[in-house]
Amino acid sequence: MTKDTFIWYKKWTDALSEFDKEIRLEVREAVEEYAFTGNVPNLKTGSKMAFSFIRQDIDRDAQAYIDKCNKNRKNGAMGADFGKLGGRPKKTPKTPNGDMKTPKNHKKPHDYDNDYDNDFLKEKNKKEIFEIFRKSYQGRKDGFDTEFNRLKKHNDWESVIPNLLQALENEIQWRKLKKEHNAFVPEWANLKTWISQRRWEQEFDTYFEDNEIEPPSKEFLNFKEWILKKTPNVAKIKMQFTESEHWEIRKLNNEIVKEILLEMDKDEQITNYLNANLTFKIFLERRNNAN
Repeated sequence: MTKDTFIWYKKWTDALSEFDKEIRLEVREAVEEYAFTGNVPNLKTGSKMAFSFIRQDIDRDAQAYIDKCNKNRKNGAMGADFGKLGGRPKKTPKTPNGDMKTPKNHKKPHDYDNDYDNDFLKEKNKKEIFEIFRKSYQGRKDGFDTEFNRLKKHNDWESVIPNLLQALENEIQWRKLKKEHNAFVPEWANLKTWISQRRWEQEFDTYFEDNEIEPPSKEFLNFKEWILKKTPNVAKIKMQFTESEHWEIRKLNNEIVKEILLEMDKDEQITNYLNANLTFKIFLERRNNAN
């Protein structure tokens, strides 16, 4: 269901204020797209986790809106015959001066903007951001309290928190680049080590030694050539298949892989997708659900 308006809560602004400008902008655009169209955009790791919290509020409001519409529709359908069913419903009694009485058990709508005072909200935001980071971290990690206390051992821990997600995204992209060049990729460090060594400050090179790079396999080159010839629209997707992703795809039946890629190529919106491998997984899941 598409909508013309939606509510932007102040608590969203407060939460996003802890993130850098790039993530704030990406999340804001994602919120608008999801609220107006229901489409879930493809986001980076940090933005995706931040968006997930806001999405819960949007879904709650959307469901409340649907419930209200259904209730009004049901009441409207009863209108023509309502008199035959026993007359009009009782009105709320009026006071002597003509004002409507407030029911005894009346409760005001929940005010989400005033759930917490500012200091507590800021502390809550820091913990939420760190938990997003902790869950997104791909190495071995301990529970929230343990890891959060480790971070707080650094005197500047509060100023570090807004940078954690971007630092993690940088490392994820660096590792992906290494894989694409068939270069050696070290194991993820334990989060304990990552925090103690202040690895959010590390810089990643994009230079690879010649002996570090292996040439693409013949199978992978054939796969890319087939895509260019048979599915030219899939070949226009910005982020193409990496060799490691291709090896995962090869675990499937070859004919099924071809059928899915050809189906993707026929999709009118295929060039709007950003990631070929992720799109392939979506089409594969649709196929499995249909069967």
